[in-house]
Amino acid sequence: MDPTPGYAAATNTGLIRASNEDRYLATPPLFAVADGMGGQAAGEVAAQIVVDALAQASADGEVSGGRALGQVLEDANRGVIARARADPELRGMGTTCSALLIDGQTAHIAHVGDSRGYLIRDGELRSLTTDHTAVGQLERDGRLTPAEAALHPQRHILSRAIGAADDVDVELSSVDLRLGDRIMLCSDGLSGMVQPIDIERILTSAADPAKAAAALIEAALAGGGNDNVTVVVIDPTLVAGQAAVAPTEDVMRATVAPRRRRPIVVLLIAALLAAALVLAQSDFWQNGAAPIVAPTGPAATPSPALSPTPSLSTEPLPSPTSASSPAAPSAAIPSAASPSVAPSAGTPSAPSYGP
Repeated sequence: MDPTPGYAAATNTGLIRASNEDRYLATPPLFAVADGMGGQAAGEVAAQIVVDALAQASADGEVSGGRALGQVLEDANRGVIARARADPELRGMGTTCSALLIDGQTAHIAHVGDSRGYLIRDGELRSLTTDHTAVGQLERDGRLTPAEAALHPQRHILSRAIGAADDVDVELSSVDLRLGDRIMLCSDGLSGMVQPIDIERILTSAADPAKAAAALIEAALAGGGNDNVTVVVIDPTLVAGQAAVAPTEDVMRATVAPRRRRPIVVLLIAALLAAALVLAQSDFWQNGAAPIVAPTGPAATPSPALSPTPSLSTEPLPSPTSASSPAAPSAAIPSAASPSVAPSAGTPSAPSYGP
C-alpha cells in the first residue's frame, strides 16, 4: 500500500489467481489502474507497458489535459502491439486502463476496458467510466437490467482493450472538482466482488484514502477474491491543494479583507473647524480689517497663527488579501524514472507503481 494524506493505492493477487497481472500508477497528479490479460506473464507485461508510458509522459511534461492523456494510451496501444509481434510468447496480450489526471479544478479521465472510475460526492457514488464489454453495451441499450448484466456469464468479455487492435478508441471525460470529492480507480477484481452500495459505504466512511483502500481490498477478498484486485483512492483537494479546487461561497467571502471605516467623529470635527474659519474671515472683512499677512517690520507684533483645518485621511485603503491555502501534502513521491515494483502477491509496500 502507498499511503499519503491525499491518496493511497493497494493491490492483491486474490484467492484464486497464481500471479498478479494488475498494475497501478500513483504519481500525483497522474493516477492509473491497468488490468492485464493474456495469461501467464503476458498480461502483466501489457499492463506494465501502459503504466510505464504514462509515467514517462508525465515526467516529460507531455500530459497537460484530457486529450494528451488519451494520446498517451493510444501510443501505449501501439507499444503493446509492437512488443507482442516481436515476441511470440506475448502474442494475444492486452490490458485495460483507467487513468486520471488532476489538473487544477478539473479531473480528466482516459479509459479503455472494464476497469472503473468512481466519484464520491455528497455521500453518493457516481460512475466516471463505462464498461467496454458486450454485456455493458446491452445494459446501456436497455436490453439487460443492471442485475442481469452483473450475473451474465460473458460479462468479462471485452469489446475494447489496449493491444487488441492497431487503433484503440479511448473514452475521454472530465469532471469539475468540488471540496470534499473523493475519486477511486479500480480493476474489475473489486467491482466484480463488491456491490456498489458497499463501495459507497466504504469510501464515504473511511477517514482517509489509505484506510479506504485497505477496506476495499478486504471487502473484495471477503466477497470471494476470484481475481486480482487493485484500487487507487484519491482526495483531489489534498492532492491539488485547497487553492486549486473551486471554493464555496463562504470561503470566497473570507478571502477579502474588510474595509477600514474612519470614525464619524473625525469628519464632524473637520466640518465644524472649516465653518469656524469661514465665519472668522468674514468678520474681519466686515469690520474693515486688513487681510492677515505676516508682518515684515522689526517692531511688528506677530499675529496669532490659525489652527490648520484637519483634512480627511489620504491613507490608501488596504488591498484585498487572500486567505492562505494549505500547501499540498509533502509526502515523498518516488521518481517516475526509477519506479519501484511491488510484489505480485499480498499488499505491496509503498510503491509508485504496482504491483
